[in-house]
Amino acid sequence: MPKRSNSFQQLVFSIQHQITSDATVTESKYLIDRQTGSEVEVDIVIQASPGDAQVIIGIEVRDRSRRATVEWVRESLGKHATLPTHKLVLISKSGFTKEALNKAEQNDIDALTLEDAEDYPWGDRVKELCSNNSLKLTVFDITCLNYEVNYYEGSTNTGEKSIPLVISDKITFHNPENGDVIKIINIPGALLHDKRVAVPIMDRWVKEEKEHFCLTWNAPQGSYAEDKCGNTYPLQSIKINGECKVKRSNPVKFEKGLYRGNEVAYANIPDIVSNPPSGGEVTLSIIDNPDKPYIGALTLPKPDSLGRRVLPMNKAEEIPDKTNQQKQ
Repeated sequence: MPKRSNSFQQLVFSIQHQITSDATVTESKYLIDRQTGSEVEVDIVIQASPGDAQVIIGIEVRDRSRRATVEWVRESLGKHATLPTHKLVLISKSGFTKEALNKAEQNDIDALTLEDAEDYPWGDRVKELCSNNSLKLTVFDITCLNYEVNYYEGSTNTGEKSIPLVISDKITFHNPENGDVIKIINIPGALLHDKRVAVPIMDRWVKEEKEHFCLTWNAPQGSYAEDKCGNTYPLQSIKINGECKVKRSNPVKFEKGLYRGNEVAYANIPDIVSNPPSGGEVTLSIIDNPDKPYIGALTLPKPDSLGRRVLPMNKAEEIPDKTNQQKQ
């Protein structure tokens, strides 16, 4: 298994993942030595397929308090000489010695660093983040306390007067828009896991610190519920009463830097996102290049239950609320 990455390596992985388009970025990936057939770990690997060919870029990362020396450049050259990498990139947190830079240039190696740049004319978003010491990474627990299913009374498909709809795990919901058939008891949970619903709830807590919320989801026209006897009930809406509480929270203090012409605000803090907690750190990184859209991401130390490591971040007001709902 790949080793656990250090904070700087994870930061570089997070940034590369955001600025690299049409390619796959993998941290702590094993490549095959073409001479020995053994697996060799590379800190970060970028794989792209322009046209019919595959291009592999190997990135080695060094997190030391002193500048990287020519010995590290030579060591990396030897390591990648028999690996299938087409391009080698070396990234040192503290920069490189003059001899190391000369050796890298002669061998067509990109020698990069995350430059400290306090005097750079930062964009508004990065300025806002880095100057605000009250920022926190917060995990919310959004819970459905109870819900009410409203349906149109009338005759059922059996021709009889509608009988009361008793909600149980035997009642199914039929959605005419996409043909989905799911248990109706699963709808409230699914709604609260939809970011278009969850983000406005969390945003309201941030602004007002109100734990209780109530929202009404209007069912698509033609939706109906069906019980185990085959009786159908045209659905009108589902009203949800719930609570939004802070589960875990950690303060965030961003640092600023420049990476390949990109303005970067970044922070590494103890992981409060993974469930169960990983014991590692999460990386928050904001890239603010004036020529490109604002990008932000939260990077986990290991994949979550859905196999994701890099989660995109958006400001609450940038997430459109397109769900068919009414909030109170």
